[in-house]
Amino acid sequence: MHFSKYILSLGLALVCLSGSAQDRVITVGTGSTFRPFGYLTPDNKHVGFDIDVINAIAEASKFKINIVSTPFGALIPGLNNGDRDIAISAITQARDNFDKLRPRLAAFHQDVDVAFWQWNDVWLSQAFRSFDIRPMLPHIQAPLLAIQGTDDPYGTMAQIDEIAVRVPQTQLVKIEQCGHSPHKDQPEKVLQALKYFSSSLGKIQRH
Repeated sequence: MHFSKYILSLGLALVCLSGSAQDRVITVGTGSTFRPFGYLTPDNKHVGFDIDVINAIAEASKFKINIVSTPFGALIPGLNNGDRDIAISAITQARDNFDKLRPRLAAFHQDVDVAFWQWNDVWLSQAFRSFDIRPMLPHIQAPLLAIQGTDDPYGTMAQIDEIAVRVPQTQLVKIEQCGHSPHKDQPEKVLQALKYFSSSLGKIQRH
């Protein structure tokens, strides 16, 4: 059985598989943090509507699955680097429950509506399903500094590692004990990285 990308009606499911799914165990990544669509029982079992759907698909298609807890931001990188074959996240439910999320988001965003809807509208748009900037990276000719926290819950080191592969002049900075916002979590280390990067620019031979 062959897969391309699909959207499940009860949530977002991105499926990137090649070859015969029956030949191996398919790894499914999900946050399981949004009742009733996906959540963990006290004995750490994944349950919910989204889980029921993917189990039904697996049963009907006669392939085995392994459901793995995965932070939301690591779902897409997991698909890209092959750690996950399927990613499920209830982004559509976030839209439906925006009023409940607003007080939590207000602590981090001055304009909650702009922050939320620009994110949610993009992720649920048809065009975003095939969005990929990697082919554009080799066109970057300027010196490049890529910074990421090793504890970022919304991404993995695969993001900046691949940038460095495609843009050889990249300076990589991976900051430990740092989450999604390095400038906030580790401002001094970010400042040090910027100072080093800036000082190195004068040593670059210009043509």
